[in-house]
Amino acid sequence: MEATAKKFQTKFRKVREELNEWETLQSRLISQFNNASHIIDRLQILQSSKSYGDLNCISGVREAVLAKQLQSLNNIFVSMKRTLEDFHSIVLSLEKTHRDGRQLVKGGSSQPKVKQLQQRVGVKPTLTDCLDGLLFLHEIHQSEYLLKSSVISELSGLALKPSSSDLGAIQQLLVDQPNLPSEEVQFVFDIIFAEEL
Repeated sequence: MEATAKKFQTKFRKVREELNEWETLQSRLISQFNNASHIIDRLQILQSSKSYGDLNCISGVREAVLAKQLQSLNNIFVSMKRTLEDFHSIVLSLEKTHRDGRQLVKGGSSQPKVKQLQQRVGVKPTLTDCLDGLLFLHEIHQSEYLLKSSVISELSGLALKPSSSDLGAIQQLLVDQPNLPSEEVQFVFDIIFAEEL
């Protein structure tokens, strides 16, 4: 039982590294979102010939500037899609870690009894604590990934008919990460690594 708990701690160390990567990806996605928002805000202004003043005498200047901005926006959308794929990879890894944890508990053909799953050895977590922690981390990150995908999809739609208030609201959703209660995530790690505290 103690050896299995130690194996779970190794799994949780890997999960902690992935969640650090999640934070890096979050910063990257917010930066990409901000860049896209700035371009979307500018598009309406750039479509008006009044915005070009004396440059209106240059044939095709408005079309060239708009084309360049749209190309930049498209490049940002491609980058955001890659960032979302990286988030999805972490979600899949968390799911696999939970699945592997269940296999570890089964430990062959014999099904462990509830009492074994809830047995505590010193300050080490129970196997139930480990499995529940892995499941919790997978579920909240999967929900957050789905939210991020929806937000980015909505941003693409806003490029066609921009609204500053909508952009602000969507950005707030992205920044807040409402499905990731950091104190609960930390609590899971505190339980698993109790002996190291």
